[in-house]
Amino acid sequence: MVRKKATKLYLAITDPSLASLSSQRYVVGTNRPGNESTAAFISTSDPQKRIYLTELFFEVPEFTLNRNALYSGFNVAAHYRAGTLIHELAHQTGNTHDIADLDSSAPFADFLDDSRAETEVIRDQLRSLRATALSHNTPADRLFRIDDGEGWRDIVERDGAMKEVILRITGTTNLADARHVFLNDEQKRAEVILSNADSVAALLMDLGRSQVLPEPGDDETITSSR
Repeated sequence: MVRKKATKLYLAITDPSLASLSSQRYVVGTNRPGNESTAAFISTSDPQKRIYLTELFFEVPEFTLNRNALYSGFNVAAHYRAGTLIHELAHQTGNTHDIADLDSSAPFADFLDDSRAETEVIRDQLRSLRATALSHNTPADRLFRIDDGEGWRDIVERDGAMKEVILRITGTTNLADARHVFLNDEQKRAEVILSNADSVAALLMDLGRSQVLPEPGDDETITSSR
C-alpha cells in the first residue's frame, strides 16, 4: 500500500510537464480575503492538472536551524516549496484529502535549533504535531477534529470529502465509531493515514532524506508517465 502510493507520487513529481519554470501546469496568483493561509491548491476536476501557487508559496516561513542543518547544506526554501508541491501532487495522484495537518513543509525537527528555550519549544511542538496529528498516539478528543479558531469540532460535510472517506474506510456511520476503529485496527489506520495528503507528503519527504526511492518489483515496472 505504501509502495504503490510512493511510486505513483514519485512518477508525478518527476513528470516532464512540471520540469520547466514556464510549465503551463503552474498558475501564480494571490489569496482572496479569507484564504490568507493558503500556499497552494489544486482542483481535482481540472483535466490539465494545474497547481495554483499563492504569494505564500514564495514567502518562506522563518526557522532557526542548528549546526547539523547548516553543515548538511539544508535549504529551507527548497524544502518548504518541495513539501508544498508534494502535498498538492498527493491530492492529484493519490486520492488524498486534508484530514490532518502535519506541517510537512516545515524542516525536519532534528534540524531545528534547540539551544534556547523558545526555539526548543518550536522544535518540540513540531515533533509532537507529527507524532500525534494522525496516528495511534492521537488523543481521541482530537482525532478527526478541526480547530476552527473557536475550539475543536468534528469534521463535517462542508469541510470536504474527509468525513465520507473516513467513514468509508473504517466501515462506520459516525465519527465516534470511526475513532474506535482507527485506534484499534492497524490496517484501517494505515488506510486512513495514507488518505491524508500531509501524511503522504511527510512520508515522501522522509524517504527523500534517506535517499530511498521505490524500486520496481518483479511484477512492476516504473516508467515515465510521458
